[in-house]
Amino acid sequence: MRYFVCTDVFNNFKGKDGKFKRNLRQDIKGLVELYEAAQRSVEGEHILDEAASFSNQLLHEYCLANVNDDLSRIVIGTLRHPYHKTIARLTRKDFLQDLEGINGWGKTLRELALMDLRKGRSVYQGELAQVSKWWDELGLAKKLNLVRNQPPKWYTWSMTALIDDFSLSRQRVELTKSIAFVYLIDDIFDVVGRLDELIIFTEAVNKWEYAVVDMLPDYMKMCYRALLDTTNHISLEIYERHGHNPIDSLKTSGSYLVEAKWFASGVSPIAEMHLENGKDGNEDGTDGSYIDFYMKDHPGVSMAQAREHVIDTIASEWKSLNKECFRLNHFSASSFLMVQGWSLSCTVMMTINGCRSLRNMSSLFCSTIQPKITIMLRKNNLLGRILSCL
Repeated sequence: MRYFVCTDVFNNFKGKDGKFKRNLRQDIKGLVELYEAAQRSVEGEHILDEAASFSNQLLHEYCLANVNDDLSRIVIGTLRHPYHKTIARLTRKDFLQDLEGINGWGKTLRELALMDLRKGRSVYQGELAQVSKWWDELGLAKKLNLVRNQPPKWYTWSMTALIDDFSLSRQRVELTKSIAFVYLIDDIFDVVGRLDELIIFTEAVNKWEYAVVDMLPDYMKMCYRALLDTTNHISLEIYERHGHNPIDSLKTSGSYLVEAKWFASGVSPIAEMHLENGKDGNEDGTDGSYIDFYMKDHPGVSMAQAREHVIDTIASEWKSLNKECFRLNHFSASSFLMVQGWSLSCTVMMTINGCRSLRNMSSLFCSTIQPKITIMLRKNNLLGRILSCL
């Protein structure tokens, strides 16, 4: 269970001047715990914002002054990947290194972690093989050579979102199939289709009938049939298992059409319109990113300032998620964990796409999937670039 705790307790760490005591710098482990606690703040808990800034500064100072210290390595890991905002299984490599040389409980814990790692590798390798086999048999990559062919990347979304439960194997595989079509349709709208064709495609999706396939251009017919087949199959499975049919929430491509109309008309949307429309940025297509539109809406704002605005927005959303976390009952907890998993997945995927973190993320991902799947990953454009940085 989770309970709200009054933040006044953190006033014990403040001096008469109302600021956090500088002599706390001597307790590095305590500062790490303070930093971790601050990650669970909600809107209005300003003292936790102060705690995060204060502990972050002192911990960075310690690391700079103790570069080769073992504790410094642990601190750096915490600053990069605070537990509450990190997928723990992806950072276990650092954790295992921290346990090296520790006898007793540390040795036992390390052995258990290694067992979990080996089991996870086996499960994830099998799931990725299933996804790749399904995608190859679908044949869409050969038919539409301009669209992305990235099964490992699509699977990474599902793996990271549902990583804490090995029993959700079927769910990860089926979810990856849905994600594959998100990328596929995104490419059709961004790269392949003309506006008039995209309007027809959207109308066909809204009707959701096999009979309308003849109204589509040839290159869209195979994609449309595969979309209906896959989505209907997933929806039927969910209905049979849980009594709920999610088909209406799955069959949408309206936001893609909105963006296609923007692009065709040469109109740049304001940043909030772009964010509302639900796009993820200028990854491989021709659509712009939220940062691009934010800078256009705010002349004189630098790239660094725009990124800082995005970071602040993300921090605010984390506070909202934290607040919801404390409102959970027994039945909604699992649903929230999946939502939180998606939030963490976004962090992981955006880190993968950021050139500054390619080497770090390749280490995290490959420590989870390797060794057998490395060759498959090298065939993938995105993860191939990551592996080439090793």
